Amino acid sequence: MAGSLTDISIERERRVELETAHRRLALALDATRTGLWDWNLLSDEMYFNDSFYTMLGYELGELPMNTNTWRMLCHPDDLEKATAGIQACCKAETAIYRCEQRLKQKNGDWLWIDGVGKVVEWNTDGQPIRMIGVHIDIHSLKRTEEALRQAKDEALELTRAKGEFLANMSHEIRTPMNAVLGMNELLLETSLDEEQSELASTAYNSARALLSIINDILDFSKMQAGKIDLIPEQFSLRGLVEGIEKLHNVILEQKRIVFVTNIEKSVPDNLYADHNRLRQILVNLIGNALKFTSENGAILLRVERVRQLENSLKLQFAVSDTGIGIPAHQQVKIFESFEQADSGITREYGGTGLGLSIAASLVELMNGKIELASEPGLGSVFSFTIEVGIGEVEEVQTGYAEVTADLPALPALRVLLAEDNIINQQLAIRILERAGHSVDLARNGKEAIALFEKKEFDLILMDMQMPEMGGQEASDIIRTSERGKIVPIVAVTANAMAGDAEKYLSAGMDGYVSKPIDRRVLFEVIARSIQKDIAKQEASQIA
Repeated sequence: MAGSLTDISIERERRVELETAHRRLALALDATRTGLWDWNLLSDEMYFNDSFYTMLGYELGELPMNTNTWRMLCHPDDLEKATAGIQACCKAETAIYRCEQRLKQKNGDWLWIDGVGKVVEWNTDGQPIRMIGVHIDIHSLKRTEEALRQAKDEALELTRAKGEFLANMSHEIRTPMNAVLGMNELLLETSLDEEQSELASTAYNSARALLSIINDILDFSKMQAGKIDLIPEQFSLRGLVEGIEKLHNVILEQKRIVFVTNIEKSVPDNLYADHNRLRQILVNLIGNALKFTSENGAILLRVERVRQLENSLKLQFAVSDTGIGIPAHQQVKIFESFEQADSGITREYGGTGLGLSIAASLVELMNGKIELASEPGLGSVFSFTIEVGIGEVEEVQTGYAEVTADLPALPALRVLLAEDNIINQQLAIRILERAGHSVDLARNGKEAIALFEKKEFDLILMDMQMPEMGGQEASDIIRTSERGKIVPIVAVTANAMAGDAEKYLSAGMDGYVSKPIDRRVLFEVIARSIQKDIAKQEASQIA
C-alpha cells in the first residue's frame, strides 16, 4: 500500500477566511439594503444576490437573471440616462458607472436606488466582458431631499409673501405720509403766528419720526434679502455732521442737551464713500443717544483717523452720551433685531428695536466693526470704524439739505401729472406751480395718454399704481409715439422696496422718486431727466 500526505492547512485556512468574508459581505449587503449584480457581457447573463430580490419585494430566483430584468424594472424616465452611463463606462470614457434611478418593486411602488458599477474584465481586443456593481437603497435619502425641497419652496414662498406684504404696506403708508409731510412743509412756508408755527412744526417732526420708523422696517427687510448696495460719492464730512446736528436741533433744544462735535484736524473734509448710509448710521446712533439721555445731558460725536491706507483712510466714529447706560449682561443682544436692553425700555422710551441692528449691519457692509462700551448710570459709547476714500475736488455734497434749501434752477415746464390720489394731486400741483411750472392733471393711465395726444408736454410725472390703467402700461404706450420717445417720464411711486428704482429705470423711466416726496430730490430728478432729454434730442439730430 503506497500513499502520500499533503499539508493543506494553509489552503483550508484561506478557504475558511474566504467563506467568512463572503458571509460578512452578504450580511453587510443585506443590512444596508444593497443589491449586488455581476454581469457577463458576452452571454448577457447576470447574477443577482439575495438583497437584490428582497429590497424589491421578490422571492429569491423569482426574476430571470439577465439585463432584460433590469430594463423591465427600471423607470422609463431613468432608463436612457442609466444606459448611457453604462455605455460610457464600457467604452472606458468613465472609470466608474454611477446613476440614480428608480426600480419597480413587486407591489408596484418605485424604489430610488444609486447604481454603481465598474468593468472588471477585458478581452485581448480591449472589449469589456464583465461588469460588477451594486444597487444602493437611497429611497429614504430621496424622501428627505424632497422634504427639504418642499421646505425650501415654502420658505421662499413665505419670503416672497413677506416681501409683497411689506411692499404693499409701504405703498399704503407712504401714500398718506406723502400728503402729511408735503402739506405741513408747504404750511410752514406760509405766514403763521408763533403758536401756529409751533403746532405745524410738531406735526411735521412727528411725521418725520413716523417715516423714520417705516424706513427702518423697510431697510431691515432689504438687509434680510441682501439687497442693499453701497453707492459711494464724494461728500463733505463736516457738512454731513453739521446737517445731522441741524436735523436733531428741535429735540436737543427741548431736552436742553449739549451736542458737541470733535473732528480731528488730520481728517480731511472731502471724502469718498456712501454718505447716505454713513449719515443713516450716525443718525441712528445719535437718535438712540438722544432717546436715552435725560434733560441737561450731553452727547459727543468724535471722528478720528485710525490709520492711512494705500488709497484710503480708516476712520473711527464714536457717539458718547450721558444717558442711562446698559448693563453688561444686556449689551450682548443690543445689536440684534427687535431687541432693547429690556422690555421696560420699549415701554418707557419707545422704538422698534431695529435702529442699532440696522446701524451694525450697515457698518459691516462698509467693511467696518461696531462696538459698545457702557455702564449703568454713566452713559454709553457706540463706536465704529470704516474705510473711506479721499476726495479730490472742492465741490462736494454736504449730505444734508434743509427744507427751505434752494431748489435746482429749472425753466418753466409744461408738466403732465398722472396721479389718482386727490390729496397727492393737490400737493404735487402746489409744489410744481410754486416753482413756476404749469400742470395738467390725469387721474389714471388712460387719461394721461389722452392728454399726451392732445397737448405738448416737457415732462411727465407718472404715478405707478393707478386704477383702470397703471403708470407702467401708460408709459409704454406713450413711448411708442414719436414724441413719446424723447419726453422725460419720471416714475413717482410709494413703492420703496429694494430694487424698485432699478426696476422702473430699466423699464424705460428717466427718473424715479419715492413717496413721501422730498421737494429737493424731486426737482433734482427732474433736472437730470430734462438734461437726459436734451442729450437724447442732440443724439437724434446727429443721427
